[in-house]
Amino acid sequence: GRIAPAVSGSRAGGDERRRAQLLARFAPETASDGASRDEYDLLFTTDVLSEGVNLQQAGRIINYDLPWNPMRIVQRHGRIDRIGSKHQEVYLDSFFPAAHLEKLLHLEERLLRKLAQADAAIGTGVVIPGQDAGPPRDFYDKREQLQRLRDEDATLLEETHSALSGEEYRKRLRDEASIEVNSHRLEVLPYGSGSGFVNDREHTNSYVFCIRIAGQNRVWFRRVAVDDRWLPLVGDEGDVLVDRDTLTALAAADPIDEATERVLTDEAYDGAFDAWRIVRDRVFEEWKHLSDPTNLLPEIPKSMRDAIELANDHIEALPIEEMRDLLARLNTSPHVRVSREIRRLLNTMIDGREADTLKEIHIALKEAGVQPQPAPPRYDPVDLEDIRLVTWMAVTGAKVKEHLLLDTAQEPSTFPKQDAWVVDQSGNQSPLASAAAGAPSEEDA
Repeated sequence: GRIAPAVSGSRAGGDERRRAQLLARFAPETASDGASRDEYDLLFTTDVLSEGVNLQQAGRIINYDLPWNPMRIVQRHGRIDRIGSKHQEVYLDSFFPAAHLEKLLHLEERLLRKLAQADAAIGTGVVIPGQDAGPPRDFYDKREQLQRLRDEDATLLEETHSALSGEEYRKRLRDEASIEVNSHRLEVLPYGSGSGFVNDREHTNSYVFCIRIAGQNRVWFRRVAVDDRWLPLVGDEGDVLVDRDTLTALAAADPIDEATERVLTDEAYDGAFDAWRIVRDRVFEEWKHLSDPTNLLPEIPKSMRDAIELANDHIEALPIEEMRDLLARLNTSPHVRVSREIRRLLNTMIDGREADTLKEIHIALKEAGVQPQPAPPRYDPVDLEDIRLVTWMAVTGAKVKEHLLLDTAQEPSTFPKQDAWVVDQSGNQSPLASAAAGAPSEEDA
């Protein structure tokens, strides 16, 4: 089939526009405005396309790796198993290391058990980022999910797909916002409003923050895992662990049912302010990085830089339009295989035949599908005050719920449905009733 250039890189930055162009030519019916031509049959990609793209024109996904979290595979499957697919059936294929899988599973099980024993004896805290030192409750869930994938149990996709599909969340939001009373509540909801509940699907406590930056339409989500005292978990390098995955945050903050009881302890409420300041500062630093165009430019391999130097030294070797196109394709960061081919052509160049070598390089780049690097998107600089908290949620994990039920010294505070609490940008706190003056306008909502 017709193979598209491989897709990799980060979800934001200079690769974003090129990625959109490739997707439009791979799945023009669902990933573009319909104006693009269908040019590719096969697309190789990393997890950069595991969320936020519509690829339901495709009918099969093949996983060449096996992520330790099986839900990542299900999340990838959600790119094609979506509303609007014309396929009666869609297929998910995975390669399993059958000979070594059980050995790897037993190795991690022993490691997690030893961590739990060490923590019980001397209090090791967090040793592996993202994995608390308590009993490895979710390990057995992952092991079962891996086995179900290996056994081709399609019910796993049905059970978890809605919890991992960004499209599902958007549909639910649209449906709820279409109800007039809910639409009004959203319009008058003050920035910084927050609440809490017990999520039986989560094993640890966490905060989820919905963030808006200056006048951007897109919101950011961040999840901060915390311990039983609602203090942020810290990794090996001393940094607070902040999860940037949108679907992970949405799944944690999803109460599923509007009848879910609102639960927010005083400790969880107080901890929200420190956690927000950490997240706000982290997002501000991320935005500063994005707003510097030099940080979004591709890292050009040396073989490509040497070819650029050769082209500039022999600028008249090709017609002007061909030379411009060659230089544009050289100013990229292609697959290592392409870089090696460019190096081979440079190393075998004969003196006086530079023009022929440049032509061969141009042909090699076009055959490999290397496209000129589009200009990176523009991110205008912002001030710290422009990082605004839209809403937040304190999520009590299932294992903490057991302690809450047994702890008579501190009963969880349960607020009526009409109550919520506000965290303003300076860290002050107030009930929703006294913060009504800060409600966003319709333009901001």
